[in-house]
Amino acid sequence: MAEVKRSDKKAIGKEYPQVTYMVDIPGVKIREYAEAIGDMNPIYFDEEYAKKAGFDSIIAPPTFAAVFTLKPLAFVLQDQDLAIDLATMVHGAQEFEFYRPVKPGDKLTIKPKVADIYEKMSRSGRPMDFIVIEAEVVDEKGEKVLVARSTLICRR
Repeated sequence: MAEVKRSDKKAIGKEYPQVTYMVDIPGVKIREYAEAIGDMNPIYFDEEYAKKAGFDSIIAPPTFAAVFTLKPLAFVLQDQDLAIDLATMVHGAQEFEFYRPVKPGDKLTIKPKVADIYEKMSRSGRPMDFIVIEAEVVDEKGEKVLVARSTLICRR
């Protein structure tokens, strides 16, 4: 593969195809996810408990967002302009900025883009490219639900 210098920042702002995700009703996937991560908080399982806590229904654990926000990364990983070699790439960081909880019945649209590209040197003196992917998630009304940021680290 030819050497590509991603850190020239040309791809910053590049948008990728939107992806939609429907959170099932009655929230089976939310409950399964909470069980899988070992978080038995009743707000994820018990409708009445969630309502007493001020929500319309059960809500999803915060990290449930990874279920639908990592899917659009496939577009980035296949982007020839970025020339990401999976053998030299690691997922360096993940963060979420929430505007409201995810809940059953949400029809979510995920809008991924390249938010930043920068270079750092490794301890061994080799350059590494950091590619920050930002995915804005909106509901069927167009209201922002969350923003997910993933940082990919690519050795050169």
